[in-house]
Amino acid sequence: MKKINDKQKLAIAAIFKNEGPYILEWIAFHRTIGVDNFFIADNGSTDGSSDLLQALEKLGIITYIPFPSTPGVPPQLSAYKKIINEHISEAQWFAFIDADEFLLPTDGETSIKPALQRLTEDNSIGAIAVNWATYGSSHHKEYSADLVVERFNYRATKDFGVNRHYKSIVRSDAYVDTHENPHLFKIKEGLRYVHANNRNITQYNQEIIGLSQETCWEPFRINHYIVKSFEEFTLKKNRGRATIAAAAGLNRNNSFFQGHDRNDEKETINSNLLELIKNEINRLKQQLIQIKTDKNIIELPFPKAPKLIGCMDYAKLIGSDLEFLGWAFFDDNSPVTFHASIDNFIFETKATTKIFRPDVKRKILGAPIDCGFRTSISLSEIPRNLLHKEIYLNATTTGASYRIPAGSSYQYPLPETTKLAR
Repeated sequence: MKKINDKQKLAIAAIFKNEGPYILEWIAFHRTIGVDNFFIADNGSTDGSSDLLQALEKLGIITYIPFPSTPGVPPQLSAYKKIINEHISEAQWFAFIDADEFLLPTDGETSIKPALQRLTEDNSIGAIAVNWATYGSSHHKEYSADLVVERFNYRATKDFGVNRHYKSIVRSDAYVDTHENPHLFKIKEGLRYVHANNRNITQYNQEIIGLSQETCWEPFRINHYIVKSFEEFTLKKNRGRATIAAAAGLNRNNSFFQGHDRNDEKETINSNLLELIKNEINRLKQQLIQIKTDKNIIELPFPKAPKLIGCMDYAKLIGSDLEFLGWAFFDDNSPVTFHASIDNFIFETKATTKIFRPDVKRKILGAPIDCGFRTSISLSEIPRNLLHKEIYLNATTTGASYRIPAGSSYQYPLPETTKLAR
């Protein structure tokens, strides 16, 4: 095999949490398109993926880095710092991307190495901004074991605003530090931050970093499978976002799905590239078998999310609190917690009182007697500019979060709530 030129050596730095069913495809895909090294921080996975990642490290495919969370601190940027500080000498370029992001050559090649080599030869370049191509659900409601890059073939148009986001490939000797978010990095003064086509990047918004004025997809881009199927999105959203602390109040809910489920244009993966990816997946599986990796680890299943059964009976104003009463339980009897939501914002509820609901138990098989609840949210905690919108109550457990459906007689006290916003 031809020895890789060190100046072309490309590594990925990533942080994973419970990405089990997707790991082999993601690694095989990126090995196929020219990635040499993988440094993967494991943020406390509980789905078996820690075992798979450690087996891949045993094969020399990746470097495995245990990286549990610190309460209240988003782990992603801290993980990037650790990776680059400990492994900066092991690659010429580091791509900082996530498990739902796939670097894709768009110039007819099956590797990004030729394009990367051209950029490497320009010593004025310190980092490359690679824009997103946002893929929707392709109208899939549920998970299937087919490849992500095969299942989701519909994306947003190039001018979709979200595609202004980019992720960075940073030259190791240009790296200075992480920035405010994982999109942009600090590089040495005098070096250029460019698009993949070697044009200087212009920030779209100086107040929100990580968005470019131009969306560049040539000669490579990032396919971002941001929502996948609705079932997969529902399971993922309960984990929160690695870039945002839980206390920040912003999370991905159903309106996020609707805003990003863009299926405007069909674009499939090149058939030659797809065949190479499948061959690489099979090679990885055979290598894992040879080191006696458990079959259940090699073929990690998709964890089915618990299903919510419940109903909102009423919501009413009591002083400056909005009180909710209803009943809810999950079909696997997992514990239920509650939070309120408005658009993409989530808010903690006050203490919840359990209520006996023999009427529900009589009518619904498996309903626990104490499935009733009463909980409330303080409207003084909600920004005034959001109070004119309806506040929804959501039931959450590990791996699932759902809006509790309204009963036939449920009415939201919107006019009264609106008065509080004045």
